[in-house]
Amino acid sequence: MVIRKPVFAELKVPEISPSGWLKRQLSLQLHGLTGNLDKFWPDVRDSRWFGGSCEGWERAPYWLDGALPLAYLLADGELIGRIEKYLDYIISHQQSDGWLGSKDMNSQLSSTGSDGNYDIWPQFLMLKVLVQYYEIKEEPRVLDCIERALRSVDNHINRYPIFNWAQFRWFEALISILWLHEKTKEAWLIDLAIKLKSQGFDWKEFFKNWPFKNPTPKNTWNYMSHVVNNAMAVKSSALWYRISGENDDLLAVDSMISQLHEFHGTAVGTFTGDECLAGTSPIHGTELCAVVEYMFSLEEIIRSTGKLEYADRLETIAFNALPATLSDDMWSHQYDQQVNQIQCSVGDAWPWLTNGGESNIFGLEPNFGCCTANMHQAWPKFAKSLWLRGENDDLTVVSLAPCEINAKIKGQPVRISVEGDYPFGDHVEIAIENAKAIHFSIHIRVPEWADRIRVSRSGERIAPASGLVRIPVDAERERVTIDLDPEIRILTRSARSVSVQRGALVYALPIRPVWKRINESMAGRELPHGDWELYPATPWNYALSSREMRAGACEVDEIPFSGDAPPITIAAKGKEVRNWERTEGCVAAPPEKMELGMEKDLELVPYGCAKLRIAEFPWAGDAR
Repeated sequence: MVIRKPVFAELKVPEISPSGWLKRQLSLQLHGLTGNLDKFWPDVRDSRWFGGSCEGWERAPYWLDGALPLAYLLADGELIGRIEKYLDYIISHQQSDGWLGSKDMNSQLSSTGSDGNYDIWPQFLMLKVLVQYYEIKEEPRVLDCIERALRSVDNHINRYPIFNWAQFRWFEALISILWLHEKTKEAWLIDLAIKLKSQGFDWKEFFKNWPFKNPTPKNTWNYMSHVVNNAMAVKSSALWYRISGENDDLLAVDSMISQLHEFHGTAVGTFTGDECLAGTSPIHGTELCAVVEYMFSLEEIIRSTGKLEYADRLETIAFNALPATLSDDMWSHQYDQQVNQIQCSVGDAWPWLTNGGESNIFGLEPNFGCCTANMHQAWPKFAKSLWLRGENDDLTVVSLAPCEINAKIKGQPVRISVEGDYPFGDHVEIAIENAKAIHFSIHIRVPEWADRIRVSRSGERIAPASGLVRIPVDAERERVTIDLDPEIRILTRSARSVSVQRGALVYALPIRPVWKRINESMAGRELPHGDWELYPATPWNYALSSREMRAGACEVDEIPFSGDAPPITIAAKGKEVRNWERTEGCVAAPPEKMELGMEKDLELVPYGCAKLRIAEFPWAGDAR
């Protein structure tokens, strides 16, 4: 059996590092929850994974999965020291049969220590962490730990077939299995992959006659329409394609993503699920875990298949849905975000299908602690995926966000600097310095919306071809300039609503929030990691009334997605919809016959800057 290598390989840390606004964003994360969660939150600080007595299942592995790449990307010695201490403990306490951690989950989902009742999903998750750790440290003991752990999984599922979360997330184990197979070429690893697929849920077959084209009926929680399971599962056929080689697996990826967005998609690249798939209404929520897992899935799809078209959706999520659901200082987050979100408060009348009444507040642990543990991977893994290494040591630019590359190409050191404020700014420069002249190519992805892109190398214009601009590098110094000049697009969301997008950014009408602190006496809610309700202090009920819109100048603050100082704005025209009402903190559907006020000037901001907002607007202009 021929096992296919991924089309692209990640650059290792520190071959790639963030710069500019992206580095500041990661620094905010370092000084927020990610860099401090293990100091005070019992489920990480006192995790059984680290020798404590608290939760011993998914939460500490989730945190490590994001905190580890963050620490090394920023070269933060303090966080690196703590993470290495935790991982040293896990490796040195690996059980004699290869099992990682405790067999006592001590989770809200189960407290049993019985082998047969242990849901092994976190074994897959910790293996992903250890693969990242080896890629950075390259220590033989880590490689040995991964191999022994996978043999333990193999032995375990022979007697105790996978169930519950592991059954619906079996493909996550393929990441470490295929990674180890690239190094060892041992056949038992592919046998293990086949066993897991046979015992796991068949997402590919399920989506051939998919029964969840409507919102999940209220209070009918299930694994199959669980939004995070779906966000993870979109990569399942892409990973399996590396084993099967069947084109049908590539088509399955396209089909799954297409159906999820047709029936549950949002204006910001995600699909709804609060907590199960919830339709296209802009007042239904999308869980934060689904946001970060969907980003990782798209990154894996791009690497495994080379299908760069999925980078458009990846950027839309990263630059819109992700920052919108986190506070500016990254000390609090939501469980569910709404595209049209005019209030965040505790109550019983929210439209969530299966989530609790505090799901859209900003806080430490709203609704359930999985997002508290899992939110950390999104920005660091995105930063690692900006550039990828391809065939013949060529490099491919997935996103033009600012970063630096210090890597060896064809055995020679190369330094590349990406300068600019993309996606807020339209001008990007790439400076390339080689120790001596070598020949390789840089392939710059052209986003679907960038039909006015202009790319020049040392003053010479280079035209795109098949969605890429190929830059041949053959001198010791090269400079590439990119001007994007994106149009403002008014996109139809439904028969009665539109969204506004310019480049990779979705724009929203910001509603000035009043932050009200709650749960002050609850454990763990000491500042700065408190819980907050948000109430609207400015009007929200506007329809857009004109296609004439104008983007302002770009100026990125120390807080890139600042609500007080947004990096760029769009001047628009709108009319008050006097009979557009709210119900229990939510936006009602716009009335079919709108009672409109006079036209007035509106200022739209990037969606990620507006914690309260309208981003799907009624249309009161000419016929669309």
